[in-house]
Formats: sequence, C-alpha cells, structure tokens
Amino acid sequence: MLWMHYAYHYFANFRAEAETKAKLEKVAEIKRINAQIMAIKSEISKYEDTLKEYQLYKRFLFSVTPKVVLLFIVSILLILLYYFYICSPR
Repeated sequence: MLWMHYAYHYFANFRAEAETKAKLEKVAEIKRINAQIMAIKSEISKYEDTLKEYQLYKRFLFSVTPKVVLLFIVSILLILLYYFYICSPR
C-alpha cells in the first residue's frame, strides 16, 4: 500500500509541474502579445501625429494658394494618378 501512496504523490507532482509549465507558457504568450499590442499602438500614434502635421501643411497651403492654381495642381495630380495607376502596364 505504501507504493500506491508514493505513486499517487509522484503523479500528483508530475501533473502539478505540467500545469505550472503550461501556465508559465500562457503568461509568457500574454506578455508577448501585450508587447505587440503596445508596439502597434505606438505606431498608430506616430502615424496620427504625422497625419496631423500633414493636415496642418495642407491648411496652410490652401490658405496661401489662389484657387485657380489649386485647380491646376489638382488637375495635374489627377492626370498623373490616371497615367500611373490606370494606364501603366501591370
């Protein structure tokens, strides 16, 4: 009967170690995913800052540029977009 007692404790310890290892792996995975989330949030924040800066430049340019020149620039840009994205061979 004593051997059953030892066997029970051996397998109980074995199972506890396996569960501990699995839990540590899950915790490590959660930390890794949280680090990825933080990196993505940082990247989004950087792009939002860049967008705000570009919008500021846009407002400035629209405020100092006559409307006729703006129409001319926009038409040239549309022609270039049409040429490079529609007419160019793929």
